[in-house]
Amino acid sequence: MKKFFKYNIMYIIFISIVILLLKEFGVLNNVIEYMLFESKGIYFKDLLSIGITILAIVIGAIITAATVLMSMCNARLMKLINKYGKSKYIVKIVKESIITGIIAVCLYAIIYSNLDFSILWLRLIILYCANLSLIIFSIKSKLLIELVIKLLSDSFTENESLVVESKFVNPKLKEKYSDKK
Repeated sequence: MKKFFKYNIMYIIFISIVILLLKEFGVLNNVIEYMLFESKGIYFKDLLSIGITILAIVIGAIITAATVLMSMCNARLMKLINKYGKSKYIVKIVKESIITGIIAVCLYAIIYSNLDFSILWLRLIILYCANLSLIIFSIKSKLLIELVIKLLSDSFTENESLVVESKFVNPKLKEKYSDKK
C-alpha cells in the first residue's frame, strides 16, 4: 500500500509540473481543446485508438508470459523461482499486472467512445486513473518479465544443485503393483 501512495504522489507531482509548464508556455488551452476532441488536424481520439491497440497487445504478451510461466512450474523451475524469492508474489504480480492493464484499457475506451460526455473534469479524472493504472501495470509487468528472463537464463546454465534426480523404477515391480489394482 505504501508503494501505491508513493506512485500516486510522484504521479501528482509530475502532473502538477506538466500543468505549470503548459500554463507557462501558454498552450494549456490548446491541450484542453485537444483532449476534448475539438482540435483540427491531429486528434486525441487517434492517439487513444493507437494507445489502446498497443496496450492490448502488451497485455496479451503479459498473459502469454504468465501462462507459459505457470505451465512450466515443475520442481526445477520452482527451485529457480524460490532462488529469486518470488514464489510468494508471483501469482499476485500476475493478477495485479493483468487487472491494472485491463482497467487502463477500459478507462481509455470510455474516453474514446465519449461516454464521459466531453466533460473536462470527468475526462481528466478518468485519464488520471487510467494513467495511474498504466504505471502500475508497467511496474508489475516489468517484474514479471524480469523474472521470466532470469528463469530462462538460469534454466540453460548447468547448475548441478538445481537438477532434479530421476528415480529408477524396476519394470518388474511396476508390473507387479499394476496387476493388483
